[in-house]
Amino acid sequence: MPDTTDPNPPADVTPQAVDGHPTRDGNGEAARTPPAATSAVPLIVDLDGTLVATDTLWEGYLALVREQPMQAVAAVPLVLHGRPAFKRRVAELQPIDPASLPYRPEIRRLIEDAKADGRPVWLTTGTDFANARAVADHLGCFDGVIATNDPDHPDINTIGANKLDLIRQRLGDGPFDYAGDGVVDRKLWKESRHAYTVGAKHGTGAALREASVPTTAVVPDAKPRWKTLLKAMRPQQWGKNLLLLLPMFTGMAMLDGDKWLAVIPAIAAFCLAGSAVYLANDLIDLPADRAHPRKKNRALASGELPIPWGVAAAPVCLLGSLLIAAGLSIALGSSAFLMVLLTYLVVAFSYALVIKGVAMLDVICLASLYVLRIIAGGVAEDLFPTAWLLAFGSFLFLSLAFAKRYAELAMQADRGDHGTTLVAGRGYRVDDTPLVRTMGVASGYLAVLVLAFYINADFAASQAQTNYAHPERLWLITPLLLYWVSRLWFRAHRRTLRGDPLLFAMTDPTTYGIGALTVVITMWAHH
Repeated sequence: MPDTTDPNPPADVTPQAVDGHPTRDGNGEAARTPPAATSAVPLIVDLDGTLVATDTLWEGYLALVREQPMQAVAAVPLVLHGRPAFKRRVAELQPIDPASLPYRPEIRRLIEDAKADGRPVWLTTGTDFANARAVADHLGCFDGVIATNDPDHPDINTIGANKLDLIRQRLGDGPFDYAGDGVVDRKLWKESRHAYTVGAKHGTGAALREASVPTTAVVPDAKPRWKTLLKAMRPQQWGKNLLLLLPMFTGMAMLDGDKWLAVIPAIAAFCLAGSAVYLANDLIDLPADRAHPRKKNRALASGELPIPWGVAAAPVCLLGSLLIAAGLSIALGSSAFLMVLLTYLVVAFSYALVIKGVAMLDVICLASLYVLRIIAGGVAEDLFPTAWLLAFGSFLFLSLAFAKRYAELAMQADRGDHGTTLVAGRGYRVDDTPLVRTMGVASGYLAVLVLAFYINADFAASQAQTNYAHPERLWLITPLLLYWVSRLWFRAHRRTLRGDPLLFAMTDPTTYGIGALTVVITMWAHH
C-alpha cells in the first residue's frame, strides 16, 4: 500500500486574485468559485513548484553532490546530450525520497476535491519518470503519470508544448483543468478549461484573461525573491560579528576614527562570509531541516526560495567577502586579516560538512568561530587581543555552544526519545544530556574564573598603571557575569532557551542591562 501520510495536512483552497485582479470566467466576469466539477474533465497537476514547493531535479542533484560527489561531476556533461539524459542519470544515481518533499497543502486539497467528485487526476511533470512515479506511489491519488523519459516516449523533456502533446495523446482532445506554477505552463493554461496558478509570475493573469481562461490563484504570488534571499542569508546572525569590536572596546579605543574605518569593512566581510556558509549549510541539510520542527520553515527547506537561487547566492556572498577582505588587507599593508577570514571559512565549512556530526569537536569548533571573530577584529584594528581575552572568550563561547546542543537534546527528549540512538545529524545521544549540561555550566564558570585571574593580575600591576587606573573596580563585573551564565543555564534547563543562545542574548533585555553595567564599570575602572 502506498504511504499517504503527509506531515502537512491539506488546507482549504480559496480562489484569489492573480496579478492583483480577481479571477475571471470565460466572459470576463469575476469568478467567485472554481467551475462546477464534471466527472469527465480530468485535473492535471504539475509537480515541481506546484504539488511540491521545490524542484526535484535540483533535490536529486544536491543529494548526489552530498553522497557521490564524483558521480555528480561526471553527470554534468550529459546536459550536452539533452536534459532528459541528465535527468535520467541523476534519478538513477540518486532517487528522491518522496516522503521528504515539501508538499503544498493547497494543491493536496485541490486534488482531494477532484477525487471526491469522481474526476481523474493526472501528474504531469518535467521531472524524470522514475521520480514522478515514486511521488505518485507515495501519495496514492493519481490515475496516471506523464513525465520526462516516459517508457512509451523516452528522451522527451515533458515541459511546455511537449507536455501538452503527451496529454492530448493520453487523454484525447477533451477539456481538462491544469494546475501549474511557471511561465512554461502558460501554453497548457490557455488550452485548459480552468487554470489553477501557484505563485503566478508577473503578467500571467493578464495573459490568461486575454485568452478568456477562468483562473484561480490557488497559492498567491510569492514575496519578492530578494526578500526571501535576504531571509535565507540570515541577517539576524550578523549581530554576532559585533564581536570584532571587542578588542577596540577592551583597548579603550572606541573613539578612534581610524580604527572604525578599518573595522566596518571587516564586519561586512564576516557578514557575507557567514551568509555564504549558512546558504551552503542549508543546501546540504535540506532533508534534515525538513524533519526538524523549527528548521523546516527556513527559506530553502520550505521551498520559499528556489534551490538555484541558493546555489547562485552562496558563491556570490563568498566572493564578495573575499574581495572586501583582500581590499582591507591591502589598505592595512598586511595579509593577516585575509588569512584570519580564510581560516574562519575553512573551519565554518568543515563544521557544516563534517564536524557538526562529531561530539565534542563540534562545540569546540563553534567556540573557535567566535574567537576567530575577536582575533579578526584585533588584526583589523591593530589591537591584537590579549591571551586573557582569548581564554575568557574560549570558555564563554564553549559554554554557549554546549547550551545550544543541550537545547537540541532536551527538545529531542521532550518528544519522548530517551534511548541511546544518535540524534539526527549530531554526534550525541539523548542520554548524553546531563553530561552536556554539566560541561556547559563548568565552561561558563571557568570564563568567570579567567576574568577573576585577569583582574587580580591587573591589580598586582596597578602601580605601573598597565591597563586600568582602578582595576579593583572590575571585581564588580564578576557577580554580573556569574548571574548571566547561571541564568542562561537555568533557562536551558527549564526548556525556555530555544535555538542559538547568542541570538537569545542579542534579544534579551536583561543581557543588555548587564552589558550596560559592564561598560559603565569598565569605564569607571579606566579613569
